[in-house]
Amino acid sequence: MITVFTVLLIVLTIKFMFCGIAKLWWYRETISFATKFEYFPDKLGRIMGVILPWFEIFIFMMLLMFNSVYIYIVISCYFLLFIALNIKAIAGRKDISCFCYGKLIRSRLGFGGLFNFLCHFAIVITCSIISNDSLFVVLNNVREHEILPIGLSVIGISWGMLLGQMYGDNLFGRV
Repeated sequence: MITVFTVLLIVLTIKFMFCGIAKLWWYRETISFATKFEYFPDKLGRIMGVILPWFEIFIFMMLLMFNSVYIYIVISCYFLLFIALNIKAIAGRKDISCFCYGKLIRSRLGFGGLFNFLCHFAIVITCSIISNDSLFVVLNNVREHEILPIGLSVIGISWGMLLGQMYGDNLFGRV
């Protein structure tokens, strides 16, 4: 049976896989970008640049294998950090690039980033409330006739949030 949890868990898992792999693909650039990121001191930025891609891959693996409230708490804290950074950029009227998707997709802090992270935060809260199994278990229970509707739902939600991040500043005004 297709559930909201199945679709949202796949969207969340893909987010961490995609972002982690993109940052690892451009690992030197990720470290360089984080070191120069103006909201963190240089040393903290460098540590974030080194750790963040591996952290995202770790979260991706945890979502695949386990279902735990602790994973959702860690993810919530992660998203809250980036929600705060986006609010700070909006409040300071600063146009700051971020490296969320490596060099693959250009992204900035602002209304678009805030939209994206608020959506992902809502997904984490929803998954933590209705969670029942890891993604491996959930996918093993998907029937053949459910694959297309789940896939289309995942693609639609993911693209909607990505487009919201990319073009959110155009919709809500530039910071």
